[in-house]
Amino acid sequence: MKRFTILLATLLLAGLAAAQTPQLQSFEDIGTYSADAVIDLSFSGQTNDGGETGGRHPRRHCRPGYRRHHNGCNTCRRPEPRCIDIRCLPIVTDECFTISGRCLDLIDEVRFGSRVLAEGGTLGDGGWAVSEDGRELEVCPPQCLRAGCYVISLKRRGCVVARFGVNLFEPRRPAIACDEELSVGETQCIYVHDGGQARPNRMFILISPDNTPSVIPGLVELGLGNNFTNYYCGVALDGPCAVECIGIVPPDFVGFRLYFQMVVLNTSGQFLPLPVTEVCSTRYVR
Repeated sequence: MKRFTILLATLLLAGLAAAQTPQLQSFEDIGTYSADAVIDLSFSGQTNDGGETGGRHPRRHCRPGYRRHHNGCNTCRRPEPRCIDIRCLPIVTDECFTISGRCLDLIDEVRFGSRVLAEGGTLGDGGWAVSEDGRELEVCPPQCLRAGCYVISLKRRGCVVARFGVNLFEPRRPAIACDEELSVGETQCIYVHDGGQARPNRMFILISPDNTPSVIPGLVELGLGNNFTNYYCGVALDGPCAVECIGIVPPDFVGFRLYFQMVVLNTSGQFLPLPVTEVCSTRYVR
C-alpha cells in the first residue's frame, strides 16, 4: 500500500509537468475570459536573482493609509525614526518591516544592506512606503536574498538619519509570495522556497482561477483547483529559492483574480503527504 501511495504521488507530480495536467505556457492557457480575447504572454522561466522579466516594472501597491513619498512636511524640520516593529522575516515573504516615528515622509532614501530600495518598489526587488500621517515607514526586503543580518538605513539629503539591524532567515516550511494586486502591463512573478525540505527536490507552482480545495487524503491537500478540475502547472523549479514569471498582465484579466500554491516533490524518495505552501493570490486592475 505504501509503495502504491508513493507511486501515486510521483504520478500526480509527473502529471503536473506532463500532458495529464495542463502546463501553463501563457496567461491564455488559463482560459479566455473575454470572447474576443487575444493574449500572447509567455513564461520567462526561472531565475534566482530577480532578472529582467520584460513588461512594465511592477511596483508595490500601497496598502490603505500608505502613500508614496512626497517632498517634505511643512511642520517638520527633520525625520525622527524611533523603533521597528519586528527584527526577523523569512527570505520569501510578502511582509515588511515597519518603522515608527515622526515626520518620516522627509526620508528620501532607504537602503537594505547595500541595496537602494525604490519608492513603492516591487515584490522581487523590495521597496518602501510612508503612511499618510508620516508616522510609519514600511521597508519591504527583496525576495530570495541570502539568509543573515542586514542593516536598514534611512537617509535624508544624503545623510543617514537612522539604522536598524534586522535578520532574514530560511523558512522552515514551504513558502510562497506574490503581489496582492497588479495592473495591466505589469509582470506577474511568484517567489517560492522549499522550506528546508529534503533535497534534491523540484518545486511546482500550481495556478488556478478557483480557490475551491482539491484533496486526496494522505497524499496532497491543495487550497485551489476545484477538486483537481481547474488548475494549471508551471515549470519545475529547483530549490531552495526560485521565482517564476508568467508574463505581462493583459487587459482581459482586469477584475479577475488568480490563486497560486506550490508543491514540493522530492526526487530521491517522496514524503507524504506532499509538502505544500499556503495559497497566495493576485487581483488584476487597470
